[in-house]
Amino acid sequence: MKILKVFFFSLAIFSLIIIFLIINLGNFLDISEEPIKSDLIVSLGGGNLDRTKKAFELYEKDFSLKKIIILTGDERTIKDKDNNLDDKRIKYLKENHIDTNNIIHERTVKNTIEEINYIKKYMIENQCTSAIIVSDPPHTKRIKYLLSKIHKSNDEHLNFILVKSEVSWWDKETYYENKKAQMFALSESFKLIYSYFIYEIAEPLGFVTLLNEKITPKANEIRKKLDSFTYKYLKG
Repeated sequence: MKILKVFFFSLAIFSLIIIFLIINLGNFLDISEEPIKSDLIVSLGGGNLDRTKKAFELYEKDFSLKKIIILTGDERTIKDKDNNLDDKRIKYLKENHIDTNNIIHERTVKNTIEEINYIKKYMIENQCTSAIIVSDPPHTKRIKYLLSKIHKSNDEHLNFILVKSEVSWWDKETYYENKKAQMFALSESFKLIYSYFIYEIAEPLGFVTLLNEKITPKANEIRKKLDSFTYKYLKG
């Protein structure tokens, strides 16, 4: 009987801890900041036009000292590519009278790690010291972590401000009430854990090559299944 009481007491405590973590996950993931004037404004790939709209707003308010907006990733459909059409974000900026000379578009990057590598490389090569990075609010924690772990030669002087896109589905205090926010938070949590595993465990132990060859492909399969589940969940 005593063992049973201990079990249920432990279960209750564990449940309270889980509930506490879930309720506060929004505050943990969303570490976005107020914008500060910087050399560049970067709109990361994804997020429909929300990130680009925020980047444009900041550009219009002169937050880019060098009058440069960087877009990463390729948002074109197969049909767009076949017809050599502009990325919808480029089209949006052009429609809002941003000169193409003020837009840098790096299409080849495919994930946040590649985006950060490119941004740091560009800044070093073009004598830039600061950048505003615009992304969706719950993405900011992982961006901050990767910025601290992905290093380039002479990148110690680079400064980054993480600014959130203005999305209607996110509120860090009550994110769990919105389906899209729930799934974004869940996805970011898994990706953050995976990033932590890479940089805090696999890399120090010299397992990165093994990880890339054996585990990463499996992780990508899981991610695709999670994306499929997410789509069905949101549609439902």
